[in-house]
Amino acid sequence: MVKNEYRSLKIICETEKEISMDELSRFFYYLNNIYKILFLYETKKNIKFYYIKCLKKEERLKITIIKKSSPLEFVISIPIIYAGLKTIQLFIEIIKTIINYRFEKERYRLEIEKLKLENELLKREIEKILRLKEIRISEIYEY
Repeated sequence: MVKNEYRSLKIICETEKEISMDELSRFFYYLNNIYKILFLYETKKNIKFYYIKCLKKEERLKITIIKKSSPLEFVISIPIIYAGLKTIQLFIEIIKTIINYRFEKERYRLEIEKLKLENELLKREIEKILRLKEIRISEIYEY
């Protein structure tokens, strides 16, 4: 059995004083879907049923730390051996795009529109996470 190595990402989000469970669960659901789409593309697995497809335990995105204070802070771990560096880099770039979106909406709107040509599913998940009102990703750190 191969020991799995992980790349950890610390993500900080600006939030309303109170976050609804609904919004918090949708936030993590959309974030996870973005990862799953990238993972399935890189591993050349069938993406057709990604909403219902459950990745193997060792392939999944994991939350290793979560702090609901102000701001919301959490650490996710991505399995390097399964996800691959390309998936991780694309995931980080998408998170950075989401962070910068509110500052440069027009430029990023065009960038997200470009994704439409490449992948309609990925574009849809990014748009969903951008529509959330109570949670906004503000920072990401790799370690």
